[in-house]
Amino acid sequence: MQILEKRSSDSRRFDIDCSLLLAAGETITGAAMPTATPSTTPAITFGTPAVNLSPVTYTDPFGSTRTAPTGQVVQVQISGGAISSGYLTQDYVIRVVLVTNLNPAVEATVKLRLNDTP
Repeated sequence: MQILEKRSSDSRRFDIDCSLLLAAGETITGAAMPTATPSTTPAITFGTPAVNLSPVTYTDPFGSTRTAPTGQVVQVQISGGAISSGYLTQDYVIRVVLVTNLNPAVEATVKLRLNDTP
C-alpha cells in the first residue's frame, strides 16, 4: 500500500499512483471525491481529483526510478486532519473510486500518515 505523509497544517497536492493496480492499457477516465477514515476534528479535506496528463516518474529512497503512464495517477490536494491527543502520528485510510476505460469501478486505497514531530 502506498503511504503518503504530511503535517496536519499542510495543504499539499499528492499523487495516488494506480499504475500497479490497473491492467496494461487501462486508464482512468474519472475519479470520485476521495474519502478518509477515521473521522477526526478537524477533518481531512480534499480538492477535486485530477488524472495525470503525462507520465510521472517516481524515485524510491534507494534511488531506483519507476514511471507511471499517462492516465494512471490521481492527483489531489489534501488538507487538514488531526492527531489524537497523546499520539505522535495519526494514520488515515484514503479511498478513491475510479472509472477506467475497462472497468466501471476500481477502488484505489492509500495510507495517509499525519506526523507533526520534527
